Amino acid sequence: MRASNSRLANGQFEGFCVDLLNEIAAITRMAYTLQLSPEDKIGGWNRNGTIDGLIGQVYRNETDFAIADITVLNSRQRFVDFSHPFMRWGLSGLVRKDISHNISSFEDLSQQTALDFGVKKFGANLPLIHSSDVISKMYNYWDNSPNSYVFGTDEEGVKRVKASDYVFITEHPFNEYVVNRDCDLTVIPDKDRHFEFEYAIAMRKDLLFKNVISNAIKHLETIGKLAKLKDKYWKSDKCLKPEFVEFSKPFGKN
Repeated sequence: MRASNSRLANGQFEGFCVDLLNEIAAITRMAYTLQLSPEDKIGGWNRNGTIDGLIGQVYRNETDFAIADITVLNSRQRFVDFSHPFMRWGLSGLVRKDISHNISSFEDLSQQTALDFGVKKFGANLPLIHSSDVISKMYNYWDNSPNSYVFGTDEEGVKRVKASDYVFITEHPFNEYVVNRDCDLTVIPDKDRHFEFEYAIAMRKDLLFKNVISNAIKHLETIGKLAKLKDKYWKSDKCLKPEFVEFSKPFGKN
């Protein structure tokens, strides 16, 4: 588990991932011991041949499974198995409300020149090529505008959005959380769903109860419990009028 996905209260871990594990444990009667990863990164295969982060810990049998905002990627499936996804999501653009006029989609964003826009230089998990003309145009912009990238964390992207005429494109669950708490910001949705990803639990390939965990997640999805957990941690009364479109079918919504 990553420190950024949890917090301590009275000596106990709290957060969406902890609640999800407790729901799974209640269904499966599974006992677990939770510990924070010393690296605090998702990780995966590196060009030097190492496998780091949570993925590396699971691969080396240092832990049975890992839970966090772990995106299911083919490159990671070489080393770990994934559970049934507990969230499905797309990308969106985070931007200040006062400069977001007349931009309501990625297509609008790709056709304008007033605002810079970009993704994280490392860790964006985007495909190298894309069949969409809109996304290809955005890729070309990034290739020719190296300063459009965010070098660092999502939080660094938020700081840049607040300090300049910039649109930060990243995981919609992150942006959704931010705009529910910072009423000066809004999102530009990817209405055509050019990108769709999934979060899931990373598990050892020889783990005996992989199917049991996946079936429990499917059950929680079916009865609406995943959606309730999401509301518990994502929603906020601070910004009463929602300024985003929930377009990426999180938690199995259709």
